Amino acid sequence: MGSEEKDFEYKEFSPEEEKIYDQAINELRDYIKRGLSFPEACEALNVKDKHLKYFIIEDFLKIMI
Repeated sequence: MGSEEKDFEYKEFSPEEEKIYDQAINELRDYIKRGLSFPEACEALNVKDKHLKYFIIEDFLKIMI
């Protein structure tokens, strides 16, 4: 077989990143429950590390689906 294309990226979180990740997922769930749209919830999410925020949003979208 040829080389397989990687369609996902796995990130191993540090303990601090794990805490931020868990809090952010809970915040996103709460925003959605309160009636915010997905883009509004993502915009409201306050995660300083843009790369980490990207992973959180991507994972949350997978959870929602």
